[in-house]
Amino acid sequence: MTRFLGIAAFLTTGAVSAQTIGPGPVTAPVTNNGATGDRTVVGNTQISTTVAGSGTSVTAGTLTFDPNAAGFPAGPISIQTTTGHGLFVNSDITPAAIIARPGVSVSTTSLGSGAVALGQAASITASGLTINNATAGTGGGYGAVAQNGGRVSLTDTSITTSRQGAIVLGTGGVGSSMTLQGNNSLTSNGAQSVGVYVQNGGTLSLPASTVLNLNGQGSTGLVLEAVTQGTATVGNGLTIHLTGSGESYINGGTGIAAFGGTTVSFQGLVIDGANASSGVIAVAGDPRATAAVNAPRSTQIDLSDATITINRAGTSTYSVAATPLTQLVANAGELTPALNTVNSSAPAGLRATPGAQATAAATSTINATNTTINMNAANGFGVYAGARAVSGLNTVNLTQSTVNGNGTGVYGLGADQNGLVTATGSAINTSGTGGALYLITGIDVAGGVGPTIQLGNTNVTTSGDSTGIVSRNFSNTLTNRVTMSGGTMNVPDSVAIVATGGPSSITTDNAAISGGNLLLQAIGSGSAPQPTTVELIARNGSRLNGNALADATAVANISLQTSSTWRGAALDVTNVTVDPTSTWSITGNSRVTQQVNNAGTVSFTPPVAGAFKTLTTRNYVGNGGVLGVNTFLGADGSASDRLVIDGGTASGTSGIRVTNAGGQGTLTTQNGILIVDVANGGTTSASSFTQSGRAVAGVYEYRLFRGAADGSNPNAWYLRSERDVPPTPPVPPVPPPPNPDIVVPLLRPEVGAYLANQRLAAGFLVHSLHDRLGEPQWTEQQTFENDDKRRGAGWVRLVGKDIGSRTSNGTFDVQSTAWMLQMGGDVAQWSIFRGDDRMHVGGMLGYNWGSSTGRADGNRFTADSDVQGVNVGIYGTWFQNNQSRLGWYTDLWAQFGWFTNHVNGEFLPTVSYHSKVLALSAETGYAWLPKMSRDWVIEPQAQVIYVHSYQGTFNEPTGTQVGGADADGVITRLGVRFHRTWIDGKGYRYQPYLTLNWWHDFMNNTIALNGVGMSDLYPSNRYEVKIGFDGQGRRGWTGWSNVGWQWGSQAYHAFIGRLGVKYTW
Repeated sequence: MTRFLGIAAFLTTGAVSAQTIGPGPVTAPVTNNGATGDRTVVGNTQISTTVAGSGTSVTAGTLTFDPNAAGFPAGPISIQTTTGHGLFVNSDITPAAIIARPGVSVSTTSLGSGAVALGQAASITASGLTINNATAGTGGGYGAVAQNGGRVSLTDTSITTSRQGAIVLGTGGVGSSMTLQGNNSLTSNGAQSVGVYVQNGGTLSLPASTVLNLNGQGSTGLVLEAVTQGTATVGNGLTIHLTGSGESYINGGTGIAAFGGTTVSFQGLVIDGANASSGVIAVAGDPRATAAVNAPRSTQIDLSDATITINRAGTSTYSVAATPLTQLVANAGELTPALNTVNSSAPAGLRATPGAQATAAATSTINATNTTINMNAANGFGVYAGARAVSGLNTVNLTQSTVNGNGTGVYGLGADQNGLVTATGSAINTSGTGGALYLITGIDVAGGVGPTIQLGNTNVTTSGDSTGIVSRNFSNTLTNRVTMSGGTMNVPDSVAIVATGGPSSITTDNAAISGGNLLLQAIGSGSAPQPTTVELIARNGSRLNGNALADATAVANISLQTSSTWRGAALDVTNVTVDPTSTWSITGNSRVTQQVNNAGTVSFTPPVAGAFKTLTTRNYVGNGGVLGVNTFLGADGSASDRLVIDGGTASGTSGIRVTNAGGQGTLTTQNGILIVDVANGGTTSASSFTQSGRAVAGVYEYRLFRGAADGSNPNAWYLRSERDVPPTPPVPPVPPPPNPDIVVPLLRPEVGAYLANQRLAAGFLVHSLHDRLGEPQWTEQQTFENDDKRRGAGWVRLVGKDIGSRTSNGTFDVQSTAWMLQMGGDVAQWSIFRGDDRMHVGGMLGYNWGSSTGRADGNRFTADSDVQGVNVGIYGTWFQNNQSRLGWYTDLWAQFGWFTNHVNGEFLPTVSYHSKVLALSAETGYAWLPKMSRDWVIEPQAQVIYVHSYQGTFNEPTGTQVGGADADGVITRLGVRFHRTWIDGKGYRYQPYLTLNWWHDFMNNTIALNGVGMSDLYPSNRYEVKIGFDGQGRRGWTGWSNVGWQWGSQAYHAFIGRLGVKYTW
C-alpha cells in the first residue's frame, strides 16, 4: 500500500513555477504524484526537512534533479533528512521515477537511507550522486536500496554510511535491481555493516574494479541471500577492504557470505584489510534458525584469480536479515529493520559450512582456481569445510591455488564433519605453531560423514613448529581421511602426521611425505569414544620419510604397496606390511608391537659410527620378502643389525640379504655372527629364513645357519664362514665323525676367477716359433721374378684354448676358454754370416679374449670372469743352415699387452679392473737326421720365457680389497719335434709333425683378498703332446695348423688348437 511522505504543499523563498522547484531552500518534503505531474528540482536548491519523513517522495511521474536546468543558474542540489530517506520512489503500478544528474548530494541522519526504490514501478537513475550518512547509531542509515521490484541505476556515485548495521547497497525481491556503472566510491564506517546485500530474487550488477571499503569492524563486504545463477553480475576485480579503522566491534569482518541456494562467480576478487577475519563463506541451507524455507537449498561460489588475505584473529561476523521474509526496507518505506549477526568460530580464507537450518540435501561448495589465500590471523584456517551440523557435503575445491599460513595455531586446510577439501595442482605453505592440514570431528550428527582432505599433485611445505597433518577424531563411528595423489609434503622441523582419537586414514598415491621430527605420531585419547587408530597407506611409488611413534594405547598401522618406500624407524608401531614391490629402510632401533608382514624388502640403513640397529617384533611373517642386514663380516660375535622375535613366531619364509659393513673376513670357529634372535619364548622354524644373495669378505664366504653351534640358542640364526656339514649316511658304513675342533672354511669362487684372468692374460703372449710361423724355412723355396736375397711376408693366425685346473687341495677349480687373433709381418734376410744362414725379423699385433668360470669346494655359487685386450711385439729368428734346413736355430721375441678384466660373482656386483703383461722369450733348437737314408728330422728344443704382470690394488663394490697380483717369473719348456717333408709333382710341400713338451713354471700366480693370499690354482709342471701339419701351396702361400693336449697334476688339462696362413713376396 502506497504511503505519502510529508505534506502536499511546499514552501519556498525563491521563484517557483508550476513544473520546477527552487532555487533556494525548501523546508518541506518534495512530492511528485499524479496530481503534481512531472517536476524538476533546479540548481542551487537545498531541500531540508526538520520533521520525520523523506526529503523526496515520488509515487507517480518523474522527479528530476538537474543542477544545470535551463533558465536557472547552475549550482548543486542538496537533500537533507532527519529520519527519512533522501530520495524515495514508492510505486507498484504507476510508473514513478527519480532522475538525478551530476551535482546532487543526499545527507541523512538517524534511520534514513540515501536512495530507495520501492515497488515494481519505482526507479531511481542517478549520475554523480553523493550519499552520506554521517550520524552514529544502530540500524538504518542505508546508502541505496532497490526493494520489491524497484530499480536503482547509479553511475560515478559516492556513498558513505556510518551507522552500525548499515547497508551501502541493497537489492531484494523479485524484479529488483541494483546497477552500478563507471567509477564509484562505496564506504561504510559503522560496525557490523554490509557493503552490498542481494536478497531473494534481487539482481546486482557491479562494474569491473569495484572497491568496497568496510571500515567498521565486524562488517561484511557482500551478502548474497538466495541469489540464483546469473542474477548477481560482478565485474572482474572486485576489491573488498575490511580495514577496521571505523567503529569498533568485538568480532572481525567477512568478505563475502552466501546462503539460501546462492550461485555466483567472481574473477579477480581481492579481500584484505586489518579487520579481515573471514574471506568467503558459503552456507548450506540458511544460517538463521528462522529460515526453514532455505534448509534444502545448496550454495555454490566460483572464484578465479582471487587474492584473500586474513589478518584479524578471533571470531568473525556477517550480518543478515532477521528472516527470509524480512525486507531491507519495509513497505511503509521509512522502516529499515535491524540486521542480525551470524558468527563464525575461527578465521578462514574460504569456508564452506552448514547453516542453522539445513537438510541432508543441502550442500555448500566453493570452487577456487588460481587463487591465493594468505592466513595471518592466529588460530585461523586458509580453507575450512564442514561443521558438526546436519547437511550434505560442504566442499572447498582448490585448483592451481596457493594457501600461505603464518602464525600461532594457523592451519592451511581444515575439515570438520561433512567437510571435504580438495587441492589440485596447488601449494600449501605454513609456518608457526599450527600445521598444513587439520581434521576434526566430534559427536556424530545424523547422516554425517567424517572430514576428508584430498590432495592431487599438491605440494605441502611447513617450517618451524608447523605440523603437516593434525587429525582429531572424537566421533562415535566416523573416520578422518586424507588422500594424496602425487605431490609432496615436506615437514622438516616438526611432525608430518599427528593423530588422536578415533580412526584416521592417510593414503598416498605416488606422493611423498617427510617428517623432520617424526613421520607419524599416534596419541592415545582417554576421552574419545573410539580408540586412536591410524592407517597410513602408501601406494604406487609413494615415499615416506621419518620415524613413526605410537603411544601404548594407540594403534598405528603402516602399509607399503606397489613400489612404495618408507625410510624411518618404528617406535612401537602396531603393524607394518610391505608388499612384494615395496621397501622399508630402517634408520634406527625399531619395535613393532604386533606383526611385520614382509613380502618385499625390509632393510637396515648402513651403520653410522659403528652403531648397528635392531628390529624387534612380536611376530614376523615372511611372504617371500627380503630382510636386509648390515654385518661386520669378521669373527664370531661380530656386530650386525638384528631381527628379534619377542614372544611370538617367525613364520613363512624370508631371504636374508647381508651387506658387509667393513669386515675383512675371517674363519668363524664358534656360533658365528648373530642375525636373528628370539626373546621371551619367541620361536622360528627351519624354513623361516634363507640366505638371499651372498655374504663375502676377503676370501671368505659366509652362510646362514639356524641355531647356535653349541646348541645354546636353537631358534636363532647365525652367519658362519664354514662349509655345511654333510648329512650322515643313513646306512652303514658310517664314516668316523669329524673332529669338532676343526672348522673347514667356506671360501669364495671369485678367487679362482681372479687367478684365471691373471693366467689367461699371460698365456695370450706365450708361444713357440712354430706356433707363430709354421715352417719358416720354406720361405727360401719360393721363387719369384726379380728374385733377390730379401723376402717379405705377412701372416695371420687364430688360437683357441680350453683349459681346466684346480688347486692341489681341491678348494678351487676353474674352467676357461680363450681365443687370440694375431697377425704380423717379417723380412727374411738370406745370409748374415756364411752365406747359407738366414735371419727373419718382424712385428706382431694381437687381439685376445677369454672367459672363465670359477668354483669353490662346498660353495654352491659360481663366479664368471672375462679378460680381453691387445698385445704388440717384435721377433727375430736365425737359422744356421738354410740349405739343408738342419742345425741350430734361435728365436727371440718380446710382447706387451693391455687387458680389461671383469669378475662376475653370482649375486654380486660386477668387478672391473685393468692389467698389463710383459713377456720376453728366448728359444733355441737343433735339427738333425738320425739316418741320412730317412727323411724324419729330430729337433730338440728349449725355451725360456720371462713374464711380468701388473694389475694394481682395487676394491670390490662389496668392500673387499683385491691386490697382490703383481708378479713375475719364468716359464721354461723342454721339447722335441719330429717332422718329415714330402714334395709332390707340382712342387707342393707337406710336413706333418709331432711335438712333445715339458712346461715348468717358476711363477707366483697369486691373488690377495683383504691381505689373504691365494695361489696354487695351476700346477708347476705340465706335459704336452702336439700334432701339426705344415703345407706350401701355390706361389707365395704357406699354411700351418696344430692341436695340442696338455695335462698335469691338480686335474689340469688344456686343449689347444692353432691355425695360421702366410703370404710371401
